[in-house]
Amino acid sequence: MELRVLGAHNAESKTTRLESHLIDKVLVLDAGGLTRSLTFEEQAGIRAVILSHRHFDHVRDLLPLGVGLLTSGKTIDVYAIEDTVKFVSE
Repeated sequence: MELRVLGAHNAESKTTRLESHLIDKVLVLDAGGLTRSLTFEEQAGIRAVILSHRHFDHVRDLLPLGVGLLTSGKTIDVYAIEDTVKFVSE
């Protein structure tokens, strides 16, 4: 298994990114700093996202990821508890 830490902070700066991890280039754990850390080609390889909870630093880049994939017609699976699904759906 290959784990790439894209961000591990609750605030972003020039040298830090929000919480996000890429596993085996296809699975994302939390989407806080996802699109700011990956190229469009890397984003296109994502098959699923797991959101651990609804805090902004864990979900922020879910929408930009979706917008980026919209033109390709590709979909990804998103997994989260009900409270988090409701939060990101509003």
